[in-house]
Amino acid sequence: MVELGGRTVSLIRYRVDGREVLIAASDRAFAMPADARPVSDERDAPWLASRGDVNLACLSQPVHRLVVGALPPERLLEIGRRLPDG
Repeated sequence: MVELGGRTVSLIRYRVDGREVLIAASDRAFAMPADARPVSDERDAPWLASRGDVNLACLSQPVHRLVVGALPPERLLEIGRRLPDG
């Protein structure tokens, strides 16, 4: 666990498809950047964003999780959805 921006975050690093992927989990939702795109109109829908070669997928259900890496954002979303809830 680390303290980032006033919140406690668990960080886990994986190697997926030959690339590093960082997963951050928090007890609070991650803020959605202005240029992010929600994947649906549902409340607490996951969102996707990009920063250069790095993509982000953020999920709020069942836990608040941010998945970051140089993989397509849809692949990061799939990874986030497959992780255990704990």
